[in-house]
Amino acid sequence: PVKATLDKPYSTDANVLGLTHEAGELESLRTPVARVETQTGFVLPPALTESGGHVAIAEILNPRESLYSLLRTANGELVSSVAGVAGVTDWMLGPDARYLVLIGPSRLVRVMDPRSGEILRELPHGRDPVRLVAAAGGDLLLSIDDIGEIVAWNLGRAGGGQAQGIRLGQTGDPASVSIAADESRVAYRALLGQVVVRDLAVRTTPVSVGVNQEGSPIRTRLAPDGNRLLTYNGRLFQLWRLAASRAAAGLESELTAIGLDSGDSIAVLGFRDGHVGVTRNIRSAIPVTDDLDVDYIGHQGSITSIAANSAREVIVSGGSDGLVRAWELDTGAPTAPFMRHPEGPIHVVAVSGDGQWLASGAQDSARVWRAADGELVREVPVSGRVLSVSFAPQSSILGVGDEAGNIFLSIPESPDPPGSLRASAAATALAFIADGTRLASGDAEGNIQLWDPMTATTVAEPHTFPHPVRWLGFTDDEAFLLAQTDRWIHRFAVGSEGLTLAESRLLEAGMEAGAAILNPDGSRLRLIGGRGTGQPRFHEIDMLAWRGEPLPSNSVLLARDWARILGLRVDDGGDVVPVAR
Repeated sequence: PVKATLDKPYSTDANVLGLTHEAGELESLRTPVARVETQTGFVLPPALTESGGHVAIAEILNPRESLYSLLRTANGELVSSVAGVAGVTDWMLGPDARYLVLIGPSRLVRVMDPRSGEILRELPHGRDPVRLVAAAGGDLLLSIDDIGEIVAWNLGRAGGGQAQGIRLGQTGDPASVSIAADESRVAYRALLGQVVVRDLAVRTTPVSVGVNQEGSPIRTRLAPDGNRLLTYNGRLFQLWRLAASRAAAGLESELTAIGLDSGDSIAVLGFRDGHVGVTRNIRSAIPVTDDLDVDYIGHQGSITSIAANSAREVIVSGGSDGLVRAWELDTGAPTAPFMRHPEGPIHVVAVSGDGQWLASGAQDSARVWRAADGELVREVPVSGRVLSVSFAPQSSILGVGDEAGNIFLSIPESPDPPGSLRASAAATALAFIADGTRLASGDAEGNIQLWDPMTATTVAEPHTFPHPVRWLGFTDDEAFLLAQTDRWIHRFAVGSEGLTLAESRLLEAGMEAGAAILNPDGSRLRLIGGRGTGQPRFHEIDMLAWRGEPLPSNSVLLARDWARILGLRVDDGGDVVPVAR
């Protein structure tokens, strides 16, 4: 609290903060500039410009009317007062007090001139806006809605009425979004944890950087000219030098979901307007957006999750609207049945191995649908959100994991209540061996556990990584388990003693959860990434290939204390973690 800080006597605490004020200067800091009072109360919290030069207040006049006033903070001088707007729930004062942005009622967003009270723009939103970010030096405004979609609005363009926004991408944390003062670049934490930097003025390839995931949520700050990026969390500050971006074609800022078939050269893409795309004949490191061959609308909003079973020629998608749709793989057309949860978004979807069942997970429950006609055949209540669903490949057993760590086991048409297991943390990944007699679970605390689902007991000790587990998959011969954490893909040998880590490979930032296993022993994998940059690319990994020649035993490089130099070490699980100091 500012008052508490200013009331403290001058002490060594000020030296620690680099303060060198004389006692008289500190006394002047305590002097009130102005006192603003109202007998009826304030309807909104005060809104300050980023520079702190102006403040806007909203007073209650009577139950139906309010008054907005703009004041200078240097001396408390009243600049203007205008009639307030009904139903406003939040607001923001733009740079130099050039405009007020009013949120509410509902999803309505309006831009007002605080000096005249004129409504300059209406900014249409399909979902609830939760944060507004303005460029300090210009007329660019960013809005972020409740599913993380970032839209840019140019408030300096001539003309009033309804403005047209430009979608920039989707963030996993609205508070992570920042913009350069010169409006050249925007930075944000993408859905998969990496930080993405986009150019706003020209069409270039976005920059995607892997950042430390430990500690408090990731935040970003861009230098005024956009040439530096600061990322930070509870444990680490990282400063990045941003080179000039390369021109790019085929970027898809409308891309919202990516699915990769587990055993074929097919990827399915979901878009903001509710249509899907299919790309075939996958080649490593080739952009996929040039090969789209379908364009049917199936959702009333963006697609939030998507999966495919190419052997059964079926795609399933879930949307922000709470809808679940099935699509024909060969034509790309949605099939007739509409399947619906009470509310969206749909967090995860899956197709059974025989193509007979579809599963979807949202808030409070998972649902199982008959693929042929969309009939709801099973609902599994959960605690909070559903984070993972998985069918046993040669069985109708369905596993459902929720954010409370519960794992429910169910058979679609069985009248019996689902069985349950308990993970150590939020159950983020599930995988069955072919006949369903073994289940692997991964959780948000990095634990991978084998289970006997028939007896609801664990098999051997869990294996633990420092980062959340995002995907699991057994090989066809059941001898190996593949696991993906935030930054790595790991290959385990499965034996009577449990899991033995065989190989680990570092992944590029922004890889989607999941992989296509290209050979029986899981030594070759295909992954897809790039949703956060709008330029999806495929990556093939050989888990057995050497990545470089070993150094000679007398190399000076081996004598250096790299853990101390880099502040990093390799833990027992083969993951790179910060050195504890």
